[in-house]
Amino acid sequence: MDQLTRDGWTSIEIMCEERHTELLEWSREQFAELKQIGSEKGITWSIHAPINGCNLAADAGSGRDMTIETMKRCLEIASFLDSTHVVMHAGEVNV
Repeated sequence: MDQLTRDGWTSIEIMCEERHTELLEWSREQFAELKQIGSEKGITWSIHAPINGCNLAADAGSGRDMTIETMKRCLEIASFLDSTHVVMHAGEVNV
């Protein structure tokens, strides 16, 4: 984050994939700190929802339920940070 802001970036997409999935477990306080940094530095945020393990096109079942809960969490984070957008991938229909 420090490097990006030093280099003048003001639009930053937060990835919630692979080792970055820890973001989904951050506390409100951690996000409040991130939001404060963004406010101080004039940053606009966007969120990139996970692809691995998420399939919005899946039929009913535990996989779809988990996907929906993950997407809800991404949307909560995006809302809290006043994100400009959330990138979500539709997934695939398994026939």
